[in-house]
Amino acid sequence: MRRRYGLYGLARAGLARAGLAAALAALVVACGGGSDGASGSAAASKPAAKGSPVKLMIIAPTGTAGTNYPEMVAATRAAVRGVNARGGIGGRPVELVHCNERNDATAAKKCAQQAVDSGVLAVVSEVSGAGGIMPILQNAGIPSIGSADISADGSELSSPV
Repeated sequence: MRRRYGLYGLARAGLARAGLAAALAALVVACGGGSDGASGSAAASKPAAKGSPVKLMIIAPTGTAGTNYPEMVAATRAAVRGVNARGGIGGRPVELVHCNERNDATAAKKCAQQAVDSGVLAVVSEVSGAGGIMPILQNAGIPSIGSADISADGSELSSPV
């Protein structure tokens, strides 16, 4: 059974997603921090990440007349900067791609296809009321972590993660 969100429910869902984004940021920072025990200025002097980037995507509407999540995009970008400042993940830099689905079903599907075409490792947050994203990601085997199931098309979260 699908949950229907009213205005209050969407606000609560937004807070929950912001909390999840913060938890994800902490997890990513922990993975990128290494285990050399360095702290303070020693940690800040870690060598820069090298090699092919670990590509992640966030799909969230911004700058629209309707629902917007610029804080999620900003928080995720901050987490990525923190990870990269600590040497990346496994020494590789993290690259974040933001796709603005603009609360539009066609744009949302294009965002999902962009994730597939650009070879992202995972979608680290997907907030879309437009729908159509999950089936495309699922067919490509791209996990969606921290996604909100508020899509109007009735697609259900079935990510392996």
